[in-house]
Amino acid sequence: MSVSQGTIKKQSEAKLSVSKEKNTGGVLLTTALMAGYSMIYMDKNMISTAIIPIAEQFHLTTSQTGLIMSLFFLGYSLMQIPGDGSQIGLDIKRY
Repeated sequence: MSVSQGTIKKQSEAKLSVSKEKNTGGVLLTTALMAGYSMIYMDKNMISTAIIPIAEQFHLTTSQTGLIMSLFFLGYSLMQIPGDGSQIGLDIKRY
């Protein structure tokens, strides 16, 4: 009986030692994604105030300024699709 209990104890200790390893890759990936999302969010919000000096510097008309803003937001919206699609292959728990 004591031999099987000793074997079970060794197996359980081995399982515990494997589960105690820290996964720093997930933390690093989450931090990088949060930083990237924050920068994109700030860029999206600041472009509306930055377009005024840009238009003055390059002597743009209001229709050209509107076209630049539309293309920026179109590119921003289109890049949401591959960003969301890249998560499909990952094992991410949804809500």
